[in-house]
Amino acid sequence: MMVAAAVAVLAVFTTLLGLEMYRTSQQSTSSRYGYTMLRREVERIKRDQRSMNRAINQIDTTTPAERLNPGKFSGTGFALTADGYLVTSYHVIQGADSLLIENSARQRFRAEPVFTDVAHDLAILQITDKDFTGFGRLPYAFKRGQAELGEKVYTLGYPREDLVFNDGSLSARSGFEGDTGFYQVSIPVNPGNSGGPLLDDRGNLIGVVSGRQMDVQSAAFATKSSYLMRLVDSLSVAGAGKPYNLPRYNQLSGTTRPQQIRKLQDYVFVVKVYE
Repeated sequence: MMVAAAVAVLAVFTTLLGLEMYRTSQQSTSSRYGYTMLRREVERIKRDQRSMNRAINQIDTTTPAERLNPGKFSGTGFALTADGYLVTSYHVIQGADSLLIENSARQRFRAEPVFTDVAHDLAILQITDKDFTGFGRLPYAFKRGQAELGEKVYTLGYPREDLVFNDGSLSARSGFEGDTGFYQVSIPVNPGNSGGPLLDDRGNLIGVVSGRQMDVQSAAFATKSSYLMRLVDSLSVAGAGKPYNLPRYNQLSGTTRPQQIRKLQDYVFVVKVYE
């Protein structure tokens, strides 16, 4: 009896120790990135939505049986060049077997990653569809220098099926724990916003939304566009893939915010991840 009790106590202790080690590892992962991993929240949301859809389908017999697979995870991405390169956050596509991008006009294209920068949470994708003819001239330009503290900024993204706009200010020129590769902005971001463009009032692209701090309301982080530009320059010098022909002129400067958004929306995509 005493031996059996001792074994039972040891088993309980081992289980508790294992749980604590798991929680610690999860906390260290969040601290390493410095923001909530929004893609993982999307998995739970999509699962809840699928459950709701099944319940609705049981009631509404007129609902079509086949639906477009929403993917396991989702985030946001945007056009880098007119000929089919895009940018998103690395953690959005991490572990993906295949990727599908879709814009507000419901244009869908297959894409694949061509380069990733884990340290700055960046991924460059390329559209692989043979019938893709190009995005057309991109209306924005990429800022190579630093943005100013207190600047008005905004972002577009896909925290739900529709494109969502949010704005705020650049509240710090460094990210979590002083990381100089990121900005901190006072914009409320939600699951699915990761990988979206961060723009200034003139429509210059100044960053890539990466996530949010878990314990501070409206404290979001974005990878600086200067780091994205360094990455593109280094890939061009190394001859990695086709040349990256970045837009040189900003067509959004001097226009109102609604006018900017109308011109931008076709170049911002939901990135659907399949595993």
